[in-house]
Amino acid sequence: MPFLVPKFAKRMQETFDPKSSMFKGHYNATNPPFAKAWSEAVKAGAQTVVFPKTSTIDAAEKAMYGQLLGSSHKTDSGGNTLKMAIHTFATTCALGVIVAVPAFQGVPPPGPPPINTVFPAGKPATATNIQLIMQFGAVLASWFPTGMSISISTGTPTPWA
Repeated sequence: MPFLVPKFAKRMQETFDPKSSMFKGHYNATNPPFAKAWSEAVKAGAQTVVFPKTSTIDAAEKAMYGQLLGSSHKTDSGGNTLKMAIHTFATTCALGVIVAVPAFQGVPPPGPPPINTVFPAGKPATATNIQLIMQFGAVLASWFPTGMSISISTGTPTPWA
């Protein structure tokens, strides 16, 4: 299954898009709302992406949340903390593949997602909140499938999406 961009976007809009009907009035780019929104949104989008399945998606969300605490768009203008937190999420999911389905070993995507393509460091965003959210979702939707599950008996890799 692919990364679920609409589910990711819905959760992001609740916190980061005051123009959205889904906005819940928590627009605050500091923590913990920043960490909570990002970790919950990535989990919402990735809940079906890992093949065959993972037993550690809740742990992945918590690991990402913990890594983002103390970070915000003001303290992480280059996005490095966010990139590494998303990679931590995927790595934690990969660890849960063998627990959920002992015939497979999970391998996370190689390296963090290229989220700097959405807005390069040091350059202000010119898109609307929903445009940025959808662009982030598209980056993650193309990045997550670079993770894979490898059959332990045959060595055959299967992409996560």
